Amino acid sequence: MPKARGTGKSKLFRTQQVEPVDEEFLNELDGYREELARGFKNRNQSLDRETLTEITQCTLDRLVFIRFLEDKLVEPHEIIDNLGNKTV
Repeated sequence: MPKARGTGKSKLFRTQQVEPVDEEFLNELDGYREELARGFKNRNQSLDRETLTEITQCTLDRLVFIRFLEDKLVEPHEIIDNLGNKTV
C-alpha cells in the first residue's frame, strides 16, 4: 500500500519554533515594496501600474524566499549580499 502524501512534517520546520509574522515585519516589507517600485519606475517610465505592482511583488517574494533558505542553511548567506556585484 503506498504511503499517503502530506502526512509527515518536514524536517525543515521541526528544528525551530515557527513565529508569527508581526506588524513590524509587514511594515518593513511595505517600505521595501515602495522602494523597489520607485526604483523600477525610475528605470522604466513606461511601466503601467499593474505591471509595476506585479514585478515589484515578484521581486520582493523572491528576496524573502532567498532569505528564508539562507536562514534554514539551505543556501549560503552570500546570495543577496552579492547581488549587484559584477563578476567577470
